[in-house]
Amino acid sequence: MRIERTKAKENQIPTRQYPSYTADGKVRRITLGKSSFTVPYRWTYYQYLILGVYTMVFSKEFLNDDNNDSVLRKMYKAHIDKVQSETSLFILTNADAYLIYLASDLEQLVAKNSLPEGIIKRLRSTNDGEMRGAIYEITMAAAVTRTGYKIDWLTEPSRPEFTAYGKEVLIDFEAKRRDRTGRINYDLEIEVRAIEKNLRKALKKKTMNQYVIFMDTDLPPGPAQKYNEIMEAMMKKIGLHEQKKIVVVTTNTGYEHDPTVTDFGKNSVAMYKSDDGVNLHEVKKIILQMHAKLPKDASSSGWPI
Repeated sequence: MRIERTKAKENQIPTRQYPSYTADGKVRRITLGKSSFTVPYRWTYYQYLILGVYTMVFSKEFLNDDNNDSVLRKMYKAHIDKVQSETSLFILTNADAYLIYLASDLEQLVAKNSLPEGIIKRLRSTNDGEMRGAIYEITMAAAVTRTGYKIDWLTEPSRPEFTAYGKEVLIDFEAKRRDRTGRINYDLEIEVRAIEKNLRKALKKKTMNQYVIFMDTDLPPGPAQKYNEIMEAMMKKIGLHEQKKIVVVTTNTGYEHDPTVTDFGKNSVAMYKSDDGVNLHEVKKIILQMHAKLPKDASSSGWPI
């Protein structure tokens, strides 16, 4: 995918719900939930996401501190350096898309006043696995709110990540990710055991509502070909059909690991449920909202700047 840095037409009509703003020809005053900040008037929506949203959530001091070992800050800095080194256009790779998806998800949760400080702290972590686990939780929470639910983050270790509620509907959600960052010698058997361990931990969470577990396996391209076979065997082994009101959604979104590839968005998704008649309709709607649709041309994204 190519992003061309050009000026947008002045008469474009916004098609997105966010952000809301006022403008005086020099800056745009952005309002997201209870937060507000300004960006240059001529910024494209893409610039606003990468520069504006990250600055709002993390602060300029955090993003520009070269002595800071935060994994996400290093990824952000590498992306900014790459963009600024190009004069007219650049190739949007998986690593770039990972940061843009996250910015869009952060935007969604800030607008809904649903981004707790605890998860922002985990995003600032120097531990790669902790940071990517937090990003996966944000991905799922943003998808849930895009579907129309409100969410309450739960802080007790024995409870799931958050509860979503709508009209006469309460659903508890857990989001876990098995991260393969930094492992050179990849042993599929070891990885499957680790994924199963994560799933068993999730099944022990205390919940009184319908329970949806999102489990990202982060399998590389080779093992992913056996994805469904591996997951089906695991669900039988743990006895999912004997559980009550549980849906397990397995995803495989590890496309961000290769900074040179541009096939982002590929994602193996499978759903498994207990045998007590749980309704998959709402879960399917949430899956469709995973990751906002990125504009092919940043200057024609529907934001009139």
